[in-house]
Amino acid sequence: MNETWYDGENFDSIQLFQGVGFEAVSHILEECPVVKFAPDDVIITPETPNTLLYLVLEGELSVRLGRADANALVSVGVGGCVGEMSVIDADKASAYVVAETPCRLIEVEDEKVWSLIHNSHDMACNLLYLLSRRMRFNNRVIMEGEEKQRALETSVRVDGLTGLYNRRWLDHSLERQFQRMGRDGGSLSLLMMDVDHFKRFNDTFGHLGGDCALRTLARSLMDHLRPGDMAARYGGEEFSVLLPETTLQTAINIAERLREGVAGEKIVSEEGKALDSITISIGVASTSAELNTPAKLVAAADAALYAAKQGGRNCVHAHGEE
Repeated sequence: MNETWYDGENFDSIQLFQGVGFEAVSHILEECPVVKFAPDDVIITPETPNTLLYLVLEGELSVRLGRADANALVSVGVGGCVGEMSVIDADKASAYVVAETPCRLIEVEDEKVWSLIHNSHDMACNLLYLLSRRMRFNNRVIMEGEEKQRALETSVRVDGLTGLYNRRWLDHSLERQFQRMGRDGGSLSLLMMDVDHFKRFNDTFGHLGGDCALRTLARSLMDHLRPGDMAARYGGEEFSVLLPETTLQTAINIAERLREGVAGEKIVSEEGKALDSITISIGVASTSAELNTPAKLVAAADAALYAAKQGGRNCVHAHGEE
């Protein structure tokens, strides 16, 4: 890291000194060294306190979060500065600053930064403007991060094709519902349903047609369920519905309403072509002394679904029925 002393080079291009006459601050800046850095040199690190403000005369710096070898969050070119926040609050830096290219920087010690602020009102105003821009940028990064987090959380629990909850969410919700019943009592019913002859539908209309059918089924379920009922895509063409505080007979009635609703739906391809309608078979099970765990309830509803398909399809079969 070679050093010389600052002599006013590129003064008018430095953002902090816009509108500031060199003569007003020269007695301070001429005591500041100009230092050189090679590519990949780490100039500022959060691991140690930073007491220096750097002004870029040549080259480009990158600001990186978490690690010195992380992707650049933002680049700082000629006329920009880094280190001002840790100088002002006398704390560790919040990010790494790394040289992207060969760089020449003015190195200003913290005491000289405060002298510049006291000596030049315009410089102080420029610094406030820069800090405001940095804060706005940080807020934008935080908001984008939160949006990505929400999108990730949604992708973990929501099926991308139908917009219904997915199998992972269903398993978690079943556990929570059984915990609730263990604490407060009550009942829970589960519907397991499957599209009848879906392979034949796919063979006739293709997988895109099959996707249209599944989306139509999902919309029909949501249109016919009560507030508080929860539908999920269990996998493939199989769907499930959680019905909290619902007896077996009420669950059977709801299942019949869902079955009739799906059978009456018109399915249209993405090109607007009318496709064949579909039907569903539904198995129903409700919690009891026998069905007292999530696994047992799912197995019972699944067995009832199998019985419905064996019984001719497009029908509802409840656990315990002959």
